[in-house]
Amino acid sequence: MFKKMKSLQDQVKEICRLADEVIDHPNLPVKVNAKNIGVGAAIIAFAGGLPLPILPFLLPMWPMGPVVFAGGYLLKKKEKEKEQQEKERMLREIIKKQQAVIRELQKQQETNREEIKNLRRMLEMLEKMEGVVKKVA
Repeated sequence: MFKKMKSLQDQVKEICRLADEVIDHPNLPVKVNAKNIGVGAAIIAFAGGLPLPILPFLLPMWPMGPVVFAGGYLLKKKEKEKEQQEKERMLREIIKKQQAVIRELQKQQETNREEIKNLRRMLEMLEKMEGVVKKVA
């Protein structure tokens, strides 16, 4: 699996862990929940409102030279299929977490606006991550 996909998988796992934590503790700000569970610095910064720093692997790759044998093409095709399956799995996981956050929002009364703000922030982060995953591969 490509390094970029592994990095994206790790970020999706951390975002989903964070979503679970925010659902469990909606009274705490998203950034506090992120620090409490020990997610990576990039996710903590993302929780604080900064863009997710995953752009380096989205930059165009340097030319690798022509493929010498047809087997290389088949391997790349199989890798692409695996990446596509993993991308779909990550999207399903993100959507599942989004639905859980939405269900939690629906349960909350407007009396506790801070919890709702934290859940909405988490939902925004999941939506951004969904967009990133869709752009990859």
